[in-house]
Amino acid sequence: MKILVTGATGNVGSEVFKQLATHGQPVVAGVRDVEKAIRLYSKLSAGAGEFREFDFNEPATWLTALAGVDKMFLVIPPGTTNPLQVELFFETAIQAGVKHLVFNSGRTTGDLEDEPLHVTEGLIKKSGADWTILRPGWFMQNFLNWVGFTIPSEDAFYLPAADSRTAFVDVRDVGAVAASALTESGHSGKIYELTGLEALTHFEVAQKISEAAGRTIRYVHLNEEEFVIEMVKRGWSQASAEHTVFLYRIVRMGKEAAVSRDIEMILGRPGIDFESFAKDHASCWEVR
Repeated sequence: MKILVTGATGNVGSEVFKQLATHGQPVVAGVRDVEKAIRLYSKLSAGAGEFREFDFNEPATWLTALAGVDKMFLVIPPGTTNPLQVELFFETAIQAGVKHLVFNSGRTTGDLEDEPLHVTEGLIKKSGADWTILRPGWFMQNFLNWVGFTIPSEDAFYLPAADSRTAFVDVRDVGAVAASALTESGHSGKIYELTGLEALTHFEVAQKISEAAGRTIRYVHLNEEEFVIEMVKRGWSQASAEHTVFLYRIVRMGKEAAVSRDIEMILGRPGIDFESFAKDHASCWEVR
């Protein structure tokens, strides 16, 4: 059995690849830049990992990446909205011998009609292959880079989240669940909601980061217009800022607040809590 992991240098894909490779599972990292990926994983103490060129938007790379693959972990690149291309990729994968697809969807838009993740879920279900859908909540790791990029320099992060609650999930848990779904029986036809142990406000998140970092970190709520103006000023594209506003509008509606026990059910242990995540990554918030 050989597993293809797409998005193998991204947040979730890298965790899936590492967990499979370190346990000796034959695994292929499908990446756009093979040399970069090899350097990234140069310290990984596993001989099972293989690297192949793969770009979801370049069909010429598909067959080589899929050769000899039985199962696949799939991440759809942001901005991919063409369902015909997604459907063609699934057809190609199944014809190449892939029998089980594990798709990294999302809680925020995974079940919203006409949203790309939901459309892809539908295409997977009718693809003819066995499938497992993961719907992780917002990643704790977002506070290391995406929404937390201002913490080291400003001791603050800025979002249009108001006082809404979110059941954040550690990417390491998502990777572990994906690895289980790819290597163990009993996961076909299942949709898993993946969250941490509690739903936190962003004010509570700031407090937990403060405790780990050893200094006061503030959450600054911005309204939607203020957020777009601020992020564009900081170098984001208008489209990225507006899409983030759309996502947080759903968060404020309470879409991310419910806590799921699926991680514990699958892994036999509770998910990683935010305090543990913050302690493990405290050095990432050092003043720069």
